This record gives sequence, C-alpha cells and structure tokens, in this order.
Amino acid sequence: MVTPESIQDAVRQFVLSGEISPPNQGESLLMRLRTAASKYIGGNCHAAVAIYESFIGTLKARRGKNVTPAAADIMIADAQFLNENCPAIFGQGG
Repeated sequence: MVTPESIQDAVRQFVLSGEISPPNQGESLLMRLRTAASKYIGGNCHAAVAIYESFIGTLKARRGKNVTPAAADIMIADAQFLNENCPAIFGQGG
C-alpha cells in the first residue's frame, strides 16, 4: 500500500540507485513530499492533493532527464494513488 512515507522512501531509493540525479533533485522532491505528507496526515486533503499534483508535474517535466522514466512512472502512480484515496481515508471530499 502506498503511504505518504513510502513515496518518500521511494525517492530516497531512486537517489541511491542513481535513477534521480543529481542527489539535490531528490532533496527538492523530498521537501515537497514532506509538506504534502503533513497535510495528508493532518486531514487537509485539498492542500495535499495540490502538492502531489505539483509533484507529478515536476516528475513529468524531469522524466527522462533528471529522473529515469521507470522511476518517474512509479512515483507518479504512487502520488496519484494518494490523491485518489485521501478523501476515502479521511471521510471528506478534500
């Protein structure tokens, strides 16, 4: 199951494997994900979804450049899962 923490772990793993480079690109993504996670866990789905959408846009722009296509696709799918399931988890519409 995808969680706000697991998507951060994925970024760390992709940095270590070189699928996100240079490493400061990974830190930039992690900063955004930490903010999204705090909103998500706090029940502010509207804000979390906006941040995850921005994260997805960044990955699409960096896909094949600073992020391998496979890594980008995995993280995009994870962020989309979180966006689709935040309202269900917290019983609200955003």
